Amino acid sequence: MKYLILKLIILLLFAAHSLEAEELGNFRLSSYLIETQFVGGDDSRMASGFHLGNSYFSLAWDKSDQVGGFLRISSSDLTKNPKWYDATYEHKSNFSEAFAFYKRGEGTYQMGLQQVPFGIESFLGLNLRDLDDSYLLEKRYVSYADLGLGYESENNGFKTNMLIHNGQGLVRDAVKQNDDKFFYTARFTKEREDNSLIGFSAQFGQFVEEGQTDNHKLSMYNLFGIARIGKSYLSIDLVTGKDVAESSEKSFYVHALELRYPVTSSLSVLARYNVEEPDADTEDDKNTARLLGFVWNDSGANSRLGLYFSENKEESGQNDRLVLLNWKLSSTNNKRY
Repeated sequence: MKYLILKLIILLLFAAHSLEAEELGNFRLSSYLIETQFVGGDDSRMASGFHLGNSYFSLAWDKSDQVGGFLRISSSDLTKNPKWYDATYEHKSNFSEAFAFYKRGEGTYQMGLQQVPFGIESFLGLNLRDLDDSYLLEKRYVSYADLGLGYESENNGFKTNMLIHNGQGLVRDAVKQNDDKFFYTARFTKEREDNSLIGFSAQFGQFVEEGQTDNHKLSMYNLFGIARIGKSYLSIDLVTGKDVAESSEKSFYVHALELRYPVTSSLSVLARYNVEEPDADTEDDKNTARLLGFVWNDSGANSRLGLYFSENKEESGQNDRLVLLNWKLSSTNNKRY
């Protein structure tokens, strides 16, 4: 009798597990990135010492073949707002992404907190980037993620991402009257079998600067690409934009050029040149940054240890020199190694 009861208990446990799996779907650890840093030198942007970089882990839930969700829990640095946002708009969460999705034949629809599809750094993702933020992200021209409704499709190397997102859409202010204006961002890319790619992205939105009432209309355009030259990879990221208000208008640009040359299968040399012009009509406000680095990687480049030397010059007179030791451990293979 006791063996019969034991068998019944085991059968009930398996039945409960099967029922739970049928109701809850597939819940799994999707990806992770651990980034640790040591900073040395004279730099106004980062204090000397040890830092936790852009680290995260991601959880994916497939309720069915069509419906599911995605969560990414990350270091707080990823939740910073872009420079256009009013200080009152903060989602204040360690979720850098949290959205539900619905898949159809033509693509995937996503609603919630998701990546803003602008620029080459967003396309590669934190786990595949070799270097720290360029001026585009460091100066917060775009944010990592925002709340909105997105669409994604991919076919034969062509990928389309679109996002309607809050911008300042959550700000309720009778003076600014800015609670119904959204940002619109789109990115289109074509990736080839040799891992080279070309892409275009654009963003449009309206905002009001903190302490002011003028409505600003923002437009940004971006052309980027990665070219394989022999064993090397050359990437370029060109951003131009315009900020038009009732009483002012200014144009700006932010460009980055990056080269990685593999010396051996486990050692590469990297270089980057970054330039920012916050206002094309203002003299002596251009900022530049130069970087030289060495990266040691394992097979698949899941583990990358980098030693970087950088110099940042701003027309304000600020001149920073930085030595950075950076270790990235990722669950994603980097196919460009």
